[in-house]
Amino acid sequence: MQLTIENLLESKGIIEGETGVKTTNLGIKRLGGEITIQSLDPKKLEQILKEANSGKSTLELNKKIIYMSVIDPNLKDNELLKGYGCKNNPYEIVEKIFTITEIGIIADKIAKLNGLDDVKNLEDFVVEIKN
Repeated sequence: MQLTIENLLESKGIIEGETGVKTTNLGIKRLGGEITIQSLDPKKLEQILKEANSGKSTLELNKKIIYMSVIDPNLKDNELLKGYGCKNNPYEIVEKIFTITEIGIIADKIAKLNGLDDVKNLEDFVVEIKN
């Protein structure tokens, strides 16, 4: 069935609900607290997907995704970055705070928030887009 203008207007509430910014809290048991993550702006997500296509490692991509998506606590905070010695490479804060396993889990949750539920990693998503 071809979508019509009328279909799109009737579905506006549903569409906006699915495409707007989404947030959720994740418990980090080892640290004894929660973080708040949000879905990425489509332009930021597109930028990351281009980087995935250029051969960056999954860990590097996941660190960037997490850095950009964790809104509480604010991983971009200058004091935090300075305190962990990450001022010159802010994405490193992710690896300094979270374990490799936690990074994978958090990145997976962020992917789901962005509607990438069936994607195991960004490289797979890029391959799906190409095909």
